[in-house]
Amino acid sequence: MASVCFSSTLVLCSSDHRHAFNLLFSRSNFKFKPSTIFPRHCFGNRIHVLSTRPFRVYCESKIEERQIRRCSPLLEKGLLSSNGASASDDWQAVPDIWRYSAEKYGDRVALVDPYHDPPSSITYKQIGVKLCTFQYDHGMEKCLHVPLVGAADQSLILSYEFDFGWRIPLKSMVKMVTGIDNSSIVNCVNLLPAQLEQEILDFAEGLRVLGVKPEEKLSLFADNSYRWLVADQGMMATGAINVVRGSRSSVEELLQIYSHSESVALAVDNPEFYNRIAETFCSKASMRFVILLWGKKSSVATDIVNGLPVLSYEEIIELGRENRRTLSDSHYATSYITLTQTTLCVNMEKVMLNNCFGFSISMLLLVIGVRGCKDGYVHLGSFDSAKVGGLSLGFVESNRWYVAFQLIDVIAGQHYIYETISSDDVATLVYTSGTTGNPKGVMLTHKNLLHQVRTLWDVVPAEAGDRFLSLLPPWHAYERACEYFIFTLGVEQMYTSVRNLKEDLQRYQPHYLISVPLVYETLYSGIQKQLSTSSIAQRIVALTLIKISLAYMGLKRIYEGLCLSRNPEQPSPFISMIDWLRARIISAILWPLHMMAKRLVYKKIHSAIGISKAGISGGGSLPMHIDQFFEAIGVIVQNGYGLTESSPVIAARRVSCNVSHLFYVKSFNLVFHLHQELYDNVTNLTLKVLGSVGHPIRDTEFKIVDSETGEVLPPGSKGIVKAKGPQVMKGYYKNTLATKQIVDEDGWLNTGDIGWIAPHHTRGRSHRCGGVVVLEGRAKDTIVLSTGENVEPLELEEAALRSSLIQQIVVIGQDQRRLGAIIVPNKEEVLITAKKLSIIDANASELSKEKVTSLLYEEVRKWTAECSFQIGPLLVVEEPFTIDNGLMTPTMKIRRDRAVTLYKEEIANLYK
Repeated sequence: MASVCFSSTLVLCSSDHRHAFNLLFSRSNFKFKPSTIFPRHCFGNRIHVLSTRPFRVYCESKIEERQIRRCSPLLEKGLLSSNGASASDDWQAVPDIWRYSAEKYGDRVALVDPYHDPPSSITYKQIGVKLCTFQYDHGMEKCLHVPLVGAADQSLILSYEFDFGWRIPLKSMVKMVTGIDNSSIVNCVNLLPAQLEQEILDFAEGLRVLGVKPEEKLSLFADNSYRWLVADQGMMATGAINVVRGSRSSVEELLQIYSHSESVALAVDNPEFYNRIAETFCSKASMRFVILLWGKKSSVATDIVNGLPVLSYEEIIELGRENRRTLSDSHYATSYITLTQTTLCVNMEKVMLNNCFGFSISMLLLVIGVRGCKDGYVHLGSFDSAKVGGLSLGFVESNRWYVAFQLIDVIAGQHYIYETISSDDVATLVYTSGTTGNPKGVMLTHKNLLHQVRTLWDVVPAEAGDRFLSLLPPWHAYERACEYFIFTLGVEQMYTSVRNLKEDLQRYQPHYLISVPLVYETLYSGIQKQLSTSSIAQRIVALTLIKISLAYMGLKRIYEGLCLSRNPEQPSPFISMIDWLRARIISAILWPLHMMAKRLVYKKIHSAIGISKAGISGGGSLPMHIDQFFEAIGVIVQNGYGLTESSPVIAARRVSCNVSHLFYVKSFNLVFHLHQELYDNVTNLTLKVLGSVGHPIRDTEFKIVDSETGEVLPPGSKGIVKAKGPQVMKGYYKNTLATKQIVDEDGWLNTGDIGWIAPHHTRGRSHRCGGVVVLEGRAKDTIVLSTGENVEPLELEEAALRSSLIQQIVVIGQDQRRLGAIIVPNKEEVLITAKKLSIIDANASELSKEKVTSLLYEEVRKWTAECSFQIGPLLVVEEPFTIDNGLMTPTMKIRRDRAVTLYKEEIANLYK
């Protein structure tokens, strides 16, 4: 699109009329051509204007391409409205949520980031500033910046000290709150937005100054911090697309993501991380600039950078702040200036009067001495310097005469074309974890992510002021969507790490913890370890009370109708009634013991864990024993389900219907010695399941299809899980074939998971479970034995992991006659157990590999005894599966294929 823009140069002359200073404006195209020049005296950083004869200034115009400036409709509503673009009061882009949160939650703390330098505490709203225009009794208007501490501040402001040292008495100044006798106030305009919103806007504007255009890709390779959030949202606010990943990924993987996404620039965590990847990236990738979120530029290896611009986070913020200030000046200037292609008209008295009390120096320099317009010329006349007092040019560098005259952009005919970000625009590229093959770039739109923001309250009914502990990588789709969502509720988020998790749980006592199953497994292991180190009497009492609580919660689920069943047939009314009465009576007997356990045992555990409302688990399968344990001790853990391709949440357990795993009636009978025949009919109604992920979230549909025919299966039937909703991705970036394979023409997403949907019952122990989604493993993880039997390894792995001796396990056996497993032992626990069983001497510090294997084999047999298949030969390995050695994804999932490939020869020997 072509439109009118202007080339410009302002010429200042020294007092000897021999030296001229050309002020070249990097972004402005407005040209002054003086036919006569008047002298000005320049003293250091101050300019004093002397009376002199008028001179004439020409305004030239030429046709140029105008830049497109794409904005978030609500976040930058004022800017869009003032430039003729359509704005909105609704969320259309993810960054719109920050304006909403700032206006609603004011001075509440939004973020606490204690482990970065400097430590940060960020509020939703900082001390605001309003530009208030009011009238004195003689009718003259004055303009001044008034600081407002909060929306409820009704204190009288008697005077205000301006940047250039003036204090102005306001004898009859009224309260600055709208609606309270503001008859003297002519106009009142917000100048500074909220603090978090301010940093996001400044970062976005800094990127625009650097030349970032809408729809360009910017890679963001960094870990959890508040600056990651600001960078992420700042990139989105420009209409650019960010490409996210963590710093623990390999250099090769990061380079592949950067190159495949066609990124033009890079934001990284710190200089140390950049130095690790710089040599490879500088030689094999094209980068326009690099941004350091943390650390100093002096720590960057200069021999590698080779002329590439490297900017700090502070520099980006300052660039954006200065440019936004200029645009703000321009906005106010337009009410005083009229421009045609040949004429610049300025209301001198109004501009000069208001300039003394509010406008920036750049505005003052522009309009200084303007007397009027005639015959297409602007006449500059005298100006009373005493009236201004010799204003300091704060942004003019010492000994260098140039001014970034951004204001002229607007005065010279609107340098930009303003557009709004569409909800269907791609917001981010998230590359999948890569458990199999190379990562694929998932294109998530603003609409996809905003669906999560609008619907997750049904799952997590947080309130303003609630504390959240943030542990997961922020680029993880699960953590990311949850963060966007919780900030619309006015919560306070604290950043932590695996190393500091235990201390921070106790220090902050968060209301919610959003994390992956591995974290809850770690908490469970810590509790078990603490119990094992207590005295024998204390351990026996604690374990007995925990078993009683497990039994009590199982019975409670029976009479509440929260026990899962795949059986589409309902029990008879008589059996349902007997089942309900029996569960009620026995649970009433156990209730006092359960309450005693809460006071004697669980209270201490709660204090150590610190989670007061709920833990939210997602990003993987929550093991059954972990789920049941936390339920028994009174810690609510809500399990959710989703994929990166679905933004990610598509189903979750609600607090009101937290349908968990099936209570084991067989174990219940062993504890209470009840007659088995009484339960025969009841146990036939229920089946052992791996887990419930709750009901589909709002606007989301599920169906189960046959893996071979694609036929839709009825409730209770096991098959491939498919989902559909507004959160389903736009597709894989530059991979149409892969997109068609996973999303069909009707928008159904093939999750690749095996599961079933609980049938609806009107009575019995499952009458509240209808529509609940249950998962039983990944279709591509299925092991096919040479006997033709299909085995889901997840069930066996979860059962084996209940042993404190097993740290990690991968079940193997593809095309073999029997199953095997690769096991990483918990060396400390293995040694303790071996001493207790007298396998080794009490003073021994090591255990032979044969004895370790034998001990682990017994443990696996013990914990998988009730599973449909049994594990045979074991391969015990010393090195754990980690992200660093490539055997675990950045989202902490074991890469089965890589583990099997790494130990290919050992596995072959295992089956000989």
